[in-house]
Amino acid sequence: MEDMHLMTVGMCLDYMDEYIQQNSGKTRTRKATQADYDSF
Repeated sequence: MEDMHLMTVGMCLDYMDEYIQQNSGKTRTRKATQADYDSF
């Protein structure tokens, strides 16, 4: 948290953009279909 005090708004936005790009390849959740409920 202390590092956030040293960062400018632009630096925070760059950090968030980098975080999103690194984690965009992860599997995302999806809405269950009727077939999912039936197999359960």
